[in-house]
Amino acid sequence: MEKFIQVNNNKPHLVHANLLMQSGEPKRAQEMYKQLINSDPLNASSTLLNTYGRSYFFLGDVDTAIQYYLKANQVNSKVVSNWANLAVAYTAKGETEKAALAVAEVKKWNPNANLSNIAFVFKPMSASPQSYKDWYEKKYLPLYLKAGLPE
Repeated sequence: MEKFIQVNNNKPHLVHANLLMQSGEPKRAQEMYKQLINSDPLNASSTLLNTYGRSYFFLGDVDTAIQYYLKANQVNSKVVSNWANLAVAYTAKGETEKAALAVAEVKKWNPNANLSNIAFVFKPMSASPQSYKDWYEKKYLPLYLKAGLPE
């Protein structure tokens, strides 16, 4: 991916940023997300805003993560993973009523939603560092389940 970026005038790429996240490099991923947003701030996709929020969530800044999840929903309110991430973040803050409303949106937009089709982008790769695997298993998954999101 880094070679692809070099060949393409060093333009940042969302897939590369996501791979950096799953490789345990959230700060590098954030830099790339920020570059992508700044390159066209009025047209940032809900996916970009959502994944940028995830980087903040991973680093423990739940409030900023929520801000980006809400921005993602303003761009496209029908994306189930945006609502799921918002539910998880609200659960992390103990805001159960807001989490429940977000879970209701998940079920509204996709009655067949489950962990594999909502949170696949969070799942660690086999090559992911232990810190990312631990975050996913010990932080994200318990909050996902506590929020009441479908397995």
